[in-house]
Amino acid sequence: MKKNISEFSKQERSTITGLYQDGYEPREIAELLDMPYYEVIFILDRLNYNFELEKYISYASIDDKQILIISDTHIGSVYENEDYQKEAYQFAKDHGIKTILHGGDLIQSTYTNVKQQYANEERQIEHLICDYPYDEAIKNYILLGNHDFNTFIKENYLKMVMEHRDDFDIMSCKRAYLTWLGNLICLLHPAKRYQITIPNVDPLIYLKGHSHKLTYDKNNGLHIPTLSDDLFSNPHSRPGFLVGTIDGEDLYFESYTFKESLHNNGPVLTKKLK
Repeated sequence: MKKNISEFSKQERSTITGLYQDGYEPREIAELLDMPYYEVIFILDRLNYNFELEKYISYASIDDKQILIISDTHIGSVYENEDYQKEAYQFAKDHGIKTILHGGDLIQSTYTNVKQQYANEERQIEHLICDYPYDEAIKNYILLGNHDFNTFIKENYLKMVMEHRDDFDIMSCKRAYLTWLGNLICLLHPAKRYQITIPNVDPLIYLKGHSHKLTYDKNNGLHIPTLSDDLFSNPHSRPGFLVGTIDGEDLYFESYTFKESLHNNGPVLTKKLK
């Protein structure tokens, strides 16, 4: 795959964007020009031809007072930690939490550091379907991150997951919006190569995957810790998850991290609802 926009000729860029403006879908453009679908997506994304807003807006409406937020499980990688996954889901069950948000990089996909037994994408998807925690009372709203992209653009894998996991609601890639007790929130996986910006949308909070560390940034973004052992450039970070609560006019998030055992770090962010 070409990895820099300058690797495409001006004519290629013009033709693809022109067809998109004329109403052709990305897959139709790929078939018409006999080129890989992901290269069409890459050009449209990098040239800021953002796709229709409704493709990135989830119609999900969460009515629960409390939610659990996880990210970067990297299923199939050498850093995957199934014990963390099970403990996070057990926490949800023990506390009556019925909604889990996932901030992206659900699987390791075609990247490096894949466990040998999951190097085949189909085996990785089967591992996700069969071994990822399941509870019929819990709904998982999943944003796809940069690691997921190369696998989930292949329709057979997306179909396999959706047919076998009725607890999954895969919302979109990179960015998705949903309402929580009437408040608009955004799940974001801000990998540079896969950025999408939707103007004139002002959510209550951005919940961000990808960084693998718990931080709060000036752009109203609460970064979600990884639920894996991949801490890469953040050796002082800890794997864990967040619990969000809306209580009357108050919104607050608590952080839980895995040390010797699961540890409650208390509130990491509090806000008054608008």
